[in-house]
Amino acid sequence: KNTLLRRKSLVSVGRDHCEKYGFCLTLLRYTSELVLLLLLPTPTGRRRRCCSYSTKWIWQLMRLACFAAALLPAFFKVGLFYFRNPRVLRGLSYGKAARNRLDVYLPERSSGEPTAVLVFFVGGAWIIGYKAWGALMAKVLSAHGVLVVCPDYRNFPAGRVVDMLEDVDSAMRWVFDKIDVYGGDKRRVFLAGQSAGAHLSAISLLTHADKAGAWISSQLAGAILISGPMDLIKLAPHMHARGLSLSVMHSIFKTPEAEDFEDDDGLLRARRPISPTSPGGTLSDQCASSLLSQEQHAEARTRLKKCSPRYHVKPEVIEHLPPIALLHGTADQTCPSSQSEEFRQALISAGMDPRRCTLTLYEGKTHTSPILEDPISGSDPLVADILATVRGQPAGQEASQRMSSEQPLCARPLINFARWVVPF
Repeated sequence: KNTLLRRKSLVSVGRDHCEKYGFCLTLLRYTSELVLLLLLPTPTGRRRRCCSYSTKWIWQLMRLACFAAALLPAFFKVGLFYFRNPRVLRGLSYGKAARNRLDVYLPERSSGEPTAVLVFFVGGAWIIGYKAWGALMAKVLSAHGVLVVCPDYRNFPAGRVVDMLEDVDSAMRWVFDKIDVYGGDKRRVFLAGQSAGAHLSAISLLTHADKAGAWISSQLAGAILISGPMDLIKLAPHMHARGLSLSVMHSIFKTPEAEDFEDDDGLLRARRPISPTSPGGTLSDQCASSLLSQEQHAEARTRLKKCSPRYHVKPEVIEHLPPIALLHGTADQTCPSSQSEEFRQALISAGMDPRRCTLTLYEGKTHTSPILEDPISGSDPLVADILATVRGQPAGQEASQRMSSEQPLCARPLINFARWVVPF
């Protein structure tokens, strides 16, 4: 009996470590994939593409290392705040999985009245997200009186998109059940996310608009979606070209219902036969440079549509949605701003009042500028707009000036270098 208990304990520990550090397995898998594609006999055109992708992978990794090194002094200060400040309640459990933990950032100043709550889901390409990535934004917002909740969620390969959405659902259920204990106002809960977190938040928002459950979208005071991928069909070739393999995306978005998802507008059908030497540009064209067979590729297209918020927008859900604010940088190389623009247009076409679905574009801002470089520099229009949205006010000059008065967290030459070398 003791031996059996020990074995169960070891299995549990192994599963927990897989959930926590699964992105390392994905990195190993992707690197192995590139090596196999380079070494195994393949058509000349395909080998040429593989060499191109491996070079891009190495170059992007080098830029990321330089970017992180430049901002290391700021990360150190944020780390001190995260681990030492008594206002940060770390690792509260909201579910049974190892990654079902969240952090609560209590407001710096409290009037004694329940305060607005921002539930923020971080990004990370569905692979390397971690709740502490939201510490910088939470530090600024909590200093201005907002209670911030940053939930963790399972990453690939420990979980697929259905598991991630289950975690989002559980975290929101926890917020509506328990946030008043921490001084939060259940009537003023805002759902927010950035990048992959915005994608998961958008799907959750739309699926909970027309079904009863532990929480419904109409309970929210608003939703704030930052740099979110809303149409994976269009984004997949772009992501593949930048290093996120189509075979990895195929695995991340595997859903049991995808096979039954109707292709009512023909978007899932290949535009032309797939050739190993056909030029890139569409999702069909990328099949030859991944490990997917043509059958797997067709299945992947169905999965991507099933997991795209853009195709969950229907007239019957619009009336149940809260106000939505879309925020995006125009120089975003990872997820183009057209993703937010087209998502807003889809909402309006389905019947949503344009005044309840706003789009703010930040000229010249990259995928990370609004959430990293800008707040580190002490000037952050995105956080100012979030704060204004939470307070029910339009983002004005006063809010921008107030956010610009923050002190930089590291030397400006380092920040400028990070802006120049950023791979996102």
